[in-house]
Amino acid sequence: MLREAHGVIVNFADIGGILGWPGFIPHSISKAGVILMTRALAKELAPEVRVNAIAPGTITMPGDPPAWERDFIQLAPLKRTGTPTDITDTVLFLVYATFITGQTLVVDGGRVL
Repeated sequence: MLREAHGVIVNFADIGGILGWPGFIPHSISKAGVILMTRALAKELAPEVRVNAIAPGTITMPGDPPAWERDFIQLAPLKRTGTPTDITDTVLFLVYATFITGQTLVVDGGRVL
């Protein structure tokens, strides 16, 4: 059905799949797998289906401990944390960006730099 509808898949990884976090090896490996799966599916399903991923980082949500926000602000060159709206905006961008496939967009305020 995705092929018939020229669908779009947006997978969720995170920066752990790019940086590799000591102490969180299974998590990092699974997110790296999501990134590679995104690339493989993009090749397999093209041209009818586009497949991309986002890799959020330094995102805070209501209820998160204040210390997380302070830490994230120190790690990100943009000196602020991201919000859930930053993530939804990125998903919508990928849905409508018809010439992008197989990519992982990092949404972290520059942290992985």
